[in-house]
Amino acid sequence: MKIRYNIANNKKIDYLRFGGITLLLIVFSILFVWIGVNQLALSALDFQREKNELAGYKDKIEQINQREAEQNKAVDLIKAKWGGKRTFLNQLIDSRLYPYIGKLDKLESLLPAGVFVKRIQLSVRSGDTVNVTIGAVSAQKLLQAYKVFLAHDLVISNETEAQGVFQAVISLTLN
Repeated sequence: MKIRYNIANNKKIDYLRFGGITLLLIVFSILFVWIGVNQLALSALDFQREKNELAGYKDKIEQINQREAEQNKAVDLIKAKWGGKRTFLNQLIDSRLYPYIGKLDKLESLLPAGVFVKRIQLSVRSGDTVNVTIGAVSAQKLLQAYKVFLAHDLVISNETEAQGVFQAVISLTLN
């Protein structure tokens, strides 16, 4: 004899309820698959749209690069045309600006107190003479300036005194 144990409360299977739950699960599964497929399709459309936009930007970048290359060619032609003249002009600018500034700085450092510059004539080249008209409040200050300028090949051209101001036209070499 065989004993069968059934611990279920209800021995009958409710096929209607089982079918309803199964149908509900199938409907939800189909709904989730449909939503997923739609999302993938929308993502693919967005991707395609962005890809087309990037292709447009790529074309614009190529056009800009072509314009840049053309402009670089034009600049190179101008550089080739003006290269030698540009070098000459840069050398001319360098030779004119810095010696003047250096000479003025040197002259300023050499001038003793009580002596001032009334007129100055500078030269472009280094080692050339500088013609200066200086004034002093006393003859003693003028002699003091002469002593300072002696080390710089001092040449006195003219000395005058007017209204208590002693003037001298001098030439000196400032390196």
